[in-house]
Amino acid sequence: MSRFSMRNPIGPLAYLLLAPPLLFAQQIATLFVFKAAGQGFDPDLLFWLIPLRAVLSPRLGG
Repeated sequence: MSRFSMRNPIGPLAYLLLAPPLLFAQQIATLFVFKAAGQGFDPDLLFWLIPLRAVLSPRLGG
């Protein structure tokens, strides 16, 4: 049986542990990019809606 089969769903504990990192994966990746570039970052509301837009902004590529 495949892991992705709907007949064998993962348990509630697995959802609890996997949901937050998957939900915020783009935000986490964006913060890593800013840290790797040595730049500070002050997230605003637009960051939480469209996180990868911050990476493409001129201030990072400077």
